[in-house]
Amino acid sequence: MKIRYIAVAEIEFDEAVAWYLARSRGAARHFGKEVRNVERLLLRYPRIGRCVELDARSLCINDFPYNLIYSIEKSEIVVVAVAHHSRRPGYWMDRLGDTR
Repeated sequence: MKIRYIAVAEIEFDEAVAWYLARSRGAARHFGKEVRNVERLLLRYPRIGRCVELDARSLCINDFPYNLIYSIEKSEIVVVAVAHHSRRPGYWMDRLGDTR
């Protein structure tokens, strides 16, 4: 099993890193580390996230107001959003069709 980000989720991740980097290099590094920790956890326990939609799960990124929203496909975990807690709930739902 592997992890793949759809393009718009990659952009969200990059924007979050850039936001933290503009404020603190250490915070940006810590954010990246916590995202990698979540990825490792997902590879080990893909169903650990809370079911938020029929084909989507959500897992909180420790120490940061973000969740990884993902779906489980046959051979990969597809991240559809790096969702900030202040965003409208479910804004990412139309992306679920983009996972293939």
